[in-house]
Amino acid sequence: MELIDATRMVAGSTMGTEPSGRESLVVVVVVVVLRGTFRLPAPGEPVRLADAQLPLVMADTFTRDVHWFMDRLYVATVSTPYTLQGRYLVPVDFGEAGTPTCFNLCSAGATLGSIGHDDVASFDGAACRRYD
Repeated sequence: MELIDATRMVAGSTMGTEPSGRESLVVVVVVVVLRGTFRLPAPGEPVRLADAQLPLVMADTFTRDVHWFMDRLYVATVSTPYTLQGRYLVPVDFGEAGTPTCFNLCSAGATLGSIGHDDVASFDGAACRRYD
């Protein structure tokens, strides 16, 4: 797949694999942010995009890791895993265990694993466990 960005601004996408092995294009939009780097015009010149675009700086970053678990789509970000509910991504509720950091997701049997910068956690669909 080729992503064509006609705006010359920063853009991205990722692929997800269903449990059957079928690949799907996953478009994740939590908040739409439109950002461009512009050059300062001389008096009377129009404003134009700069040739070099600076990257977005986000409080939370999508790590390009998506995972199907118990017929739900889970998405890893730097700060927490999310799950798709209807048309929206919502943070996974880990209850008393607190919210773990999350870079990667994996599963084995009936357990979803989350590996983050500060945490390793498991989730069985109802309860979370963090490992020290």
